[in-house]
Amino acid sequence: MLLFGKNPLNNNQQNSRWNDSDRLIFNWSKDIGLRESLLLSIYAFGLTTVIYLTCQNIQPSFASLRVSKQDIPVGNLDFTGTVYPAKKMKVSASTAAIVKEVYVDIGDRIQPNQPILKLESLANRQKLNRLRQERFNANLKIEKARQRQEDVIQKIAQFHQQASLIKRKISMIGKLFDAELHLSKTELSLQLLQQQQDVVQKAKGIYLRVAMQHDRLKKLARQGAVSASEVERSQAKLVTTKTNLVKAETGAILQEIEQQQRRQWQLRKQLTLLEHQQQLAAIKRQTQLARSQSRQATQRLNLLHQQRSLLPKESDLTGSFPVTAQAAGVVVNLPVVVGDRIYAGRSLVELAQLKSLKVRVSVSTSLINTLCLGQRAVVQLGKAAEAQQFEATVVTINPIPEQDRTHIVEVQFQNPQENLLVGQAAKVRFVAEE
Repeated sequence: MLLFGKNPLNNNQQNSRWNDSDRLIFNWSKDIGLRESLLLSIYAFGLTTVIYLTCQNIQPSFASLRVSKQDIPVGNLDFTGTVYPAKKMKVSASTAAIVKEVYVDIGDRIQPNQPILKLESLANRQKLNRLRQERFNANLKIEKARQRQEDVIQKIAQFHQQASLIKRKISMIGKLFDAELHLSKTELSLQLLQQQQDVVQKAKGIYLRVAMQHDRLKKLARQGAVSASEVERSQAKLVTTKTNLVKAETGAILQEIEQQQRRQWQLRKQLTLLEHQQQLAAIKRQTQLARSQSRQATQRLNLLHQQRSLLPKESDLTGSFPVTAQAAGVVVNLPVVVGDRIYAGRSLVELAQLKSLKVRVSVSTSLINTLCLGQRAVVQLGKAAEAQQFEATVVTINPIPEQDRTHIVEVQFQNPQENLLVGQAAKVRFVAEE
């Protein structure tokens, strides 16, 4: 408290300050005088000066450090990287397809024109499915047309059979009716011979009765009891009965019955022939219609065969085709499996050529300007006694730095025996240009 030139506080003030410390903190600045403010200002100025001088003394050391890094020869530094193929090739799908078979695996060595995959073109597959459906429909139509043709041919055969049967009936009708008529005539003759005596007796009795009645009418006519017309009618009846008597006695009635029966049989024969001829004509019309249908069915069948012959062959739309390698290499990526549906442009397999390898290293911005394209380098693989060294060349210097302020540099070296594998660690030392 003497530092600020104030009298000590009495006991009551001290007690009051300790009891109400928060209020004294806010009023503390009011107790500081002009001298105290001046001393604080001098103290702050001195502290700032010390900090500034310290920074000025440190900067030359950092600068000297940077200069020392730049002064290190690049040929004395080793850079660590990873070996990877200098050239990779991708085989992509030229069209939409489905992977049917895979002949290789990762790590396999591929020779030019060696099959890698077998694909089935989606377009050809769709065309092949449509072709098979069209061929199925064509075969179905041909089968229906052939069945229709066979039905018509069978119907024609049935019509021919029916016509043949009717023709045989027609040829037999005359003989059948003649035989029936002869049989009927024989039966009638036998029957009439048995009844002929009765017929003659009846005819004679009728004639005698009519003659007696006629004589009685003539007597009555002479007496004027009946008219002359009645006598004439009786005379006509007498003539008729006499004629019937003569016929009965001579068998004329039998001939009349036979003639009448013959006319009836002849009429039945004509009606039967007409009926069969009409049936035969109807069958001929049906046969002609069936033949026309058969010709139409044959033409349609030929047309369907012709249309089916115009369909492409399935061999012309082979759905599967191989994918071959255009150059030798090693399979390093195989992103597809059997059954995958792929589209045009999708990568099918990635090949790497191992005759030439690269190592990618990171070089700081302070050393990147000491390197140039084509500069020689030495690549070391392995450690200790197993270490191998290869002559390399700088092929890529990325001018744009990475986030860690380093540039990517690639060196390339040859691997003629292809005995080196990618992915292993390597050390790179650049050979300084003289």
